[in-house]
Amino acid sequence: MSSDETYTAKQSIFLRFDCSWGSFFGVIGDCHLPLAGFEFTVELNTDGGLSVKVLAFVLLLPLLGFVSCATGSRAVSTTESRKTVNCIDIPRYMGRWFVIANIPTFIEKGSHNAIELYTWNEGKNRIDINFRFNKGFFEGKLKIYPQKAWINNMEMNAEWRIQPVWPLRFPYLVLDVGKEYEYTVIGVPNRKYIWIMSQEPEMDESLFASLVEKAQTRWGYKVSRIQ
Repeated sequence: MSSDETYTAKQSIFLRFDCSWGSFFGVIGDCHLPLAGFEFTVELNTDGGLSVKVLAFVLLLPLLGFVSCATGSRAVSTTESRKTVNCIDIPRYMGRWFVIANIPTFIEKGSHNAIELYTWNEGKNRIDINFRFNKGFFEGKLKIYPQKAWINNMEMNAEWRIQPVWPLRFPYLVLDVGKEYEYTVIGVPNRKYIWIMSQEPEMDESLFASLVEKAQTRWGYKVSRIQ
């Protein structure tokens, strides 16, 4: 498929609004999201480009929360929320994180030197995220994806809502963090994606192996898909 082609799937969501990283970064590419009286089309092409277009005005009440285009996935349940860490210190958690391994989303496939930079935005009461990587190989084309995040559970600070592009928001679960905040593990409710990250470019092999084991035995991820 050439880089200017776009995955398309016609799907109007009126009654069910679930959320999944997979629904957005998978093969849907073009889906209709009725929101706040307008119908939007979100397009994702094979080159990683994103666009949102207003298709038409629709007589719907504004929707609260977040939406996606997938069926069969779920919003964060109480049980799943409890699988996060008990609490994280947001100021300590901010900063640069190197992606050591992951089950990649569509956009991340073939990424190298992936880095997430978290910055607390005091004025907006949110986390500003700068996600960047080199596409294809270590010195490949630099891709940068600015995102926003809001803390969904203020008691634990470990459950966020990520917004890669308006109006979409997706759950983001901090599954684990080191005592010295030297590493962290991020997951999503449907367990399709996971990120193992470190404050340093490299991670101790025994630590990495233990986190992969926890991903399988404690959190139920398919570790054979970790890259």
